[in-house]
Amino acid sequence: MKNLFTAQELRDKYDPDSILLDIEKYYSDNLDKLISILNHSNCPISNYNSDSQISFLDSKKNNDETIHEAASLLKDTIYFMILSKKDRTNVTQTMRGYYTELIKNQLMRVDIMLEDPEIASPKHAPDPNVKHKGMSQVYTILKMVQKTLSQEYEYRKKLTRSGYLTGLQISMGNFFMYLKK
Repeated sequence: MKNLFTAQELRDKYDPDSILLDIEKYYSDNLDKLISILNHSNCPISNYNSDSQISFLDSKKNNDETIHEAASLLKDTIYFMILSKKDRTNVTQTMRGYYTELIKNQLMRVDIMLEDPEIASPKHAPDPNVKHKGMSQVYTILKMVQKTLSQEYEYRKKLTRSGYLTGLQISMGNFFMYLKK
């Protein structure tokens, strides 16, 4: 049998939790500064000419909610902006490696389950036609999970090399989509 890592072993190997805790820490430490920047009268986000463009901050009653929502989308961005180029690259590579290996590990586990025709077989003799009646549904679900994990893993293998701006660019994606909306 293949030596598969448990989720905890992968967490111990890559330590993504420390990065996620740092993101939360930097965000909470700098949230007031970010909100004051977004609330500032010279901020382009709140300073649109409403005749030519509709600002998403036009309604005064929802201004605080909108500012907090926009700020929450910049949580990862704040973290990446504080890091040096080298640290940004390391964090991006670490998180990509963790996620890719986690997907690969889960895919291998699903493959092992699908390869074994005797799972939940009540007989002692190997007969692939006799299965527990609920197992056909389980196999159908596992095949869908396998397909999704395979697609995600193939996508991950084709990703370009990560540079010092990769994590920052990715972290700003949701914010830009929010502005567009």
